[in-house]
Amino acid sequence: MKIRKGDSVQLLSGNKRGTVAKVSKVLPAKNKIFVDGVGLYKKAVKGSGMVDRQKAIDTSIVKLVCPKCSKPTRVGYVINDKGIKERSCKKCKNII
Repeated sequence: MKIRKGDSVQLLSGNKRGTVAKVSKVLPAKNKIFVDGVGLYKKAVKGSGMVDRQKAIDTSIVKLVCPKCSKPTRVGYVINDKGIKERSCKKCKNII
């Protein structure tokens, strides 16, 4: 999976389209992520009343925001001189 915990992403669809937020949890087997402040809903819990919960969203509706050029971009891979595979920005070609 190209998106990791701690990355900032921009939403491409939904009622919060354009929002830039941080990834809090990643579920690679289901291809879903938890994004801070996105996918919140209320659930009635016995004894506690209404509790805020968070739904996982699909990774296909987000784009990674490059920390160097701060633009939403796709992720590519580059092998460095030590032979380690690293993520890179498709727009500015810097390592993420």
